[in-house]
Amino acid sequence: MISSINASQNYTSKVLTLVDAVDEDGLIEDVETVFPILGEKAMANAGTKGVIKYSASTPSIKDGFVFNDDTCQLITTTYKVKANGVANVTNSINILAAATDPIVALVKNGAVQSGAVINMPASFTDPSGPVPTTLTVSVTGPDGKVTTKEVNIGESFTVYTVLDITASYSAGKATNVEGTQTYPTAKLQLTDSYDDEYGEVDDVDSMFPLLGDKAMATVQSGTITFSASVPKLADGFLFNSSKSKLIVTNYKATAAGKASVVTALTSLTAADAIPGTVIVKNGVTQPGKSFTMFSQYTDPGNPEQPTQPATQPATQPATQPATQPATQAPKKDTTVTIYGLDGQSHTMQFNVGESFTVYSTFKTATPIASINGKQTYTANIIRNTDAVDEYGVVENNTAMFPVLGTNAMGRVVVSGASGEIRYNASTPYLGAKGYDFSADDTTLMVANYKVTAKGSAEVRDSLVTVAAADTSLTRIVSKGVVADGYTIGGYASYYEPGTVIPTEPTQPVGQILLGDANGDGEVETVDATVIQRVATRVKVPYPEEILMNGDIDGDGDLTVVDATFIQRYTTRVKTPYPIGEYITR
Repeated sequence: MISSINASQNYTSKVLTLVDAVDEDGLIEDVETVFPILGEKAMANAGTKGVIKYSASTPSIKDGFVFNDDTCQLITTTYKVKANGVANVTNSINILAAATDPIVALVKNGAVQSGAVINMPASFTDPSGPVPTTLTVSVTGPDGKVTTKEVNIGESFTVYTVLDITASYSAGKATNVEGTQTYPTAKLQLTDSYDDEYGEVDDVDSMFPLLGDKAMATVQSGTITFSASVPKLADGFLFNSSKSKLIVTNYKATAAGKASVVTALTSLTAADAIPGTVIVKNGVTQPGKSFTMFSQYTDPGNPEQPTQPATQPATQPATQPATQPATQAPKKDTTVTIYGLDGQSHTMQFNVGESFTVYSTFKTATPIASINGKQTYTANIIRNTDAVDEYGVVENNTAMFPVLGTNAMGRVVVSGASGEIRYNASTPYLGAKGYDFSADDTTLMVANYKVTAKGSAEVRDSLVTVAAADTSLTRIVSKGVVADGYTIGGYASYYEPGTVIPTEPTQPVGQILLGDANGDGEVETVDATVIQRVATRVKVPYPEEILMNGDIDGDGDLTVVDATFIQRYTTRVKTPYPIGEYITR
């Protein structure tokens, strides 16, 4: 398994023309075809005549690129003969690193390192034969027993893992259980719903039929980590038969080949005493103790705890490209821009599934007797999450309209891609008893949203009618137009009025933020992409002194190894370098 590679393919350009499509920057467009195993993690530049330079890296040891037999295609290129003569196509590797921790170089500066052996034949025929369309999935338990199933690419299936601890404790109850289930993200997509940002499983009751809401589970880089415990022996989890389902997971095959789903226990304690008998500790079954745990593709049947296949929420794409780097930190690919009554805008980036609040303020020196307004939003990208009844009427107007309170009436109306929160309120009191919006940060409206799709969305405040709390009920705003002699203000914010808005950290003088290759004050996966571009000789719009922030190992060069370390940092994998910290260099 390989964690990073930097290589090239040279060809005689006087005789041959590269047929594979490249964009205006010289980047190969269909990297999944040209690099079947590296997939979209590959960055390839064919802008230099007669040379294809490429690199790829992955931060996860478990998700390394597998090149373990003669059918593993590193690069597949198509050429057209354009002139008579003799032509050569020559492959070479500059850097090749194993998927180990720490990273071990197999090839460095073009030289195969001592003890390393690589085989890199080239051929005019496809070594793999017909393109495979099926995935062979095996499930493995602690006893080493393997059960396999062949599924078509795109097909979904369920893995049922059962646990029986009666061999160690006849009553079969446990007070504590912890474990993991691992799967290859390059071949399988977990379709059970989980939080994009923190990886927390949404429906633990479905995934853990016996542990229920006492379970805590997260998904990260192809590993489901779970735990559950109870303080009372009587409330122990009952794992007393071959039907006791510990974890039920749903997968979709995304690529051909072979894949393995492995479940393991790291801790298991019987509910026989306080403290209970330890059956598994730190992943090791204790002397004299045993349990039965195996996985299968059919529901073992437990009428007391029926399973319910988890479905991915509408806010998360139902499918993912097979080559999507699941180990990569979620990219914030939804832009939301909010506009206040002052017309000023504020923009933030979100992941699909994230929630946010819009605080809208209103200011006018005149007490108000009545107000009619609306907040419009892009309903096919974001969804209002405030509670409404069957008619769309807002249930908690006091929370949404702090000043207007129970006198307010709000209603959510959605039509296609357009959404509106329409509201109005009035008071019989005149003069100083009218609604007071004289302070700078007086909140008119608080609305909550959730991102449901990628793209760009906006939230915009506007007033239709505002009447002063005088005897004439003078119209301050009529049909959205402010009357002469009156002024109104108000802004929209992602932060509650009065909150100190966070700012970007200031880089200390004489120090660099290690890993921040584009100089934006953050270390993200885009920084790894910048380094990969540099490694493949693609021009980037950043000065050298900023780019060298990405020289993680401090060797003076920017390579895919540096990109790998940055990717590991963004996916919370430990590295031996202080990435994300300000250092003096």
